[in-house]
Amino acid sequence: MLWVFLALIATAAAILTGLNARAIGCRLGVMDDPDNLRKIHTTPTPLVGGIGILIPLLVWFVGSLLTGALPNSPSLAV
Repeated sequence: MLWVFLALIATAAAILTGLNARAIGCRLGVMDDPDNLRKIHTTPTPLVGGIGILIPLLVWFVGSLLTGALPNSPSLAV
C-alpha cells in the first residue's frame, strides 16, 4: 500500500512541475523563443519536459529505496 502513496506523491510532483513549467523555464533560462522561420509558436515556450519526467521519477525511486517498498526485481537493478 505504500507504493500507492509514493505514486501519488510522484504524480503530484509531475503536476506541480507541469503547472509551473513557465516559471521554472524562466528561472533556469531555458525558454525557446520563436524566430518565425522554423519555430512558429507565438510565445516563448519552456524547455523543461525532461525535468517534469525526472523529478517525479526520482521522488518515487528515492522514496521507494528509503522505505523498502521496491520489489526484488532484476529489472530495477538496471
